[in-house]
Amino acid sequence: MKAPRLERWPWAAGLFLAVAAAQAPDVLLGRGVFWSHDLRHHHHPWRHWAASQINLGQWPLWCPEIGAGFPLAADGQTGVFYPPYALLGLLFESHTALSLAVVLHTAWAGLGGWWLCRGLGRGGLASALGGLIVMLSGFLTAHVTYAGMHAVAAWAPWALGAAWRLGRGEGGALPFAVSVAALCTAGHPQVGAIGLLGALLLFLMSRPAPPAFAKAGLAALVGLAAAAPQLAASLELAELSARAGGVDEAFAGIGSLPPQELVNAVLPRFWGWERPADIPLTYVHKAAAYFGTGETHWEDCFYLGFPALALALWGRSRALWALGILSLLWTLGRYTPAYDLLRAVPGFDLFRFPARFSWLLTLAVAALAAGGLDRLMSEEGEALARRGARLAVGALILLVLGGLLGAVVLQAVEPMVRGALMGALGDRPDGPARIDALVNGMRFNGTWGLLAPALCLGALALLLRQRSAVGLVVLVGLDLGLTLYDYNPRTAPALVTTSPATVALLPEGAAESLDRTTVIDRVVPHALDRELMSASIGLLWGTHDVITLSPLRLPGHEALLSAAGLDVGLDHGPMKARQLEAGLPIAELLGIRNLLTTHP
Repeated sequence: MKAPRLERWPWAAGLFLAVAAAQAPDVLLGRGVFWSHDLRHHHHPWRHWAASQINLGQWPLWCPEIGAGFPLAADGQTGVFYPPYALLGLLFESHTALSLAVVLHTAWAGLGGWWLCRGLGRGGLASALGGLIVMLSGFLTAHVTYAGMHAVAAWAPWALGAAWRLGRGEGGALPFAVSVAALCTAGHPQVGAIGLLGALLLFLMSRPAPPAFAKAGLAALVGLAAAAPQLAASLELAELSARAGGVDEAFAGIGSLPPQELVNAVLPRFWGWERPADIPLTYVHKAAAYFGTGETHWEDCFYLGFPALALALWGRSRALWALGILSLLWTLGRYTPAYDLLRAVPGFDLFRFPARFSWLLTLAVAALAAGGLDRLMSEEGEALARRGARLAVGALILLVLGGLLGAVVLQAVEPMVRGALMGALGDRPDGPARIDALVNGMRFNGTWGLLAPALCLGALALLLRQRSAVGLVVLVGLDLGLTLYDYNPRTAPALVTTSPATVALLPEGAAESLDRTTVIDRVVPHALDRELMSASIGLLWGTHDVITLSPLRLPGHEALLSAAGLDVGLDHGPMKARQLEAGLPIAELLGIRNLLTTHP
């Protein structure tokens, strides 16, 4: 089925902007901001500091207010060399600018997915389907908490689309150069490297003619030159940081997707449901509601849904299938040898969390699904639709029977399961809560947890029989959008902009000096985290902490913090106060003059 309007970028852009706005209307109305987890104590304070420096006519390179002074621009996550952040920071208050950046990059990712599919020869409606899968996917939605990563990910489909066009001799040099620059400056080196790797692979699989190599290489050099200030600073800092020379195999494997959690692609609540906003304590990444063996729920959340995956199975593209399979192997990290081979590539030895390669998998699935929809609407589509409808009904029956059988078995063995879990987790303070979460989660998976997937499969079978292209696009959009709609709850702007009560307790002139105000216990509930102005939160209110929350932390500084008992460890409560008491002379040498604590 043709959709001429969706073959034109203004109509496609309007569609994706509307969908992004529908996901967070309160942001556009000024009634909500994204401000949970890392957004609260990392990304918003850093963006606030950068915008305040630019507004003063100073480029934000060195931040004297954190650590012992730190080249925050070199960390990369602040994105000081990425023009959209600077523009938004000039036009809006920092919390509004950050939230608008999330909404706009979500739409940009959708338009990039559409553009990628158009370059692959997909029709307008099919390309719109690909864009919707990209922008509403589990990966992009779940990683809003890492603002820089979310923005960089939005540029990856543009880089892949441009690389394919270059390889086919269809232009794309300027978009590729711009995409390369954005991938290197928007705020997350790892996902930027993943996007560049995906673009390189797709370019090579497009069977480029010799002149295409020169054109693509020149475009890449232009993009890298534009990003040179960021790249040079980050590389220098990396050589001075704890990650100098790369990380060891054990560290690199942290954040691998456990094979059993591949089910997250269709059943995102199978191993629990724990959003960043649900974590009760700051600097903790996993609580009782997620009982999988991965690091966090959001790192392993790459939901795609039955409808999108079903359409992707009909996609005919060896290049995309190869990209998807490679990405899947890399996503599994330490569970396959493929990731060890990748770590031999310069740069990839610096990173952990291989599960983030699921973004490339998502892009491959989106483009394959677009091809599958076009194929379904072709002359051979009628037979495919009948076969697909039967398979959808069969999957529905198996899903329901499997869930019911699992529920019956769980009811029979629940006492035994609880006893075994109590032996393993009973000594932990949160052991009973974790046991209840696991058992209740398994019970949910066999009953109400199957309702939405079953409805999707039923609707998929019906729409396949009717060969309704529009209906299938709507189904995929509703499935992805509704499943993950509340994954990133917003915060009232008043809470963000109201000064913490503790600011009034500090000595007069504390904000004007470089004396440090720090926190003894950082593992605290969210409300206390704000009042104690832990770590970078103090940048919002003029206080200066000794902590530097950067992956490129400096080993010497971290050793001093540890000796003073002020490192961001998971020790908390009175133990942290005793550690500080023993290391108080070192704390004074670090410039600490004010201490905030919950301990008497």
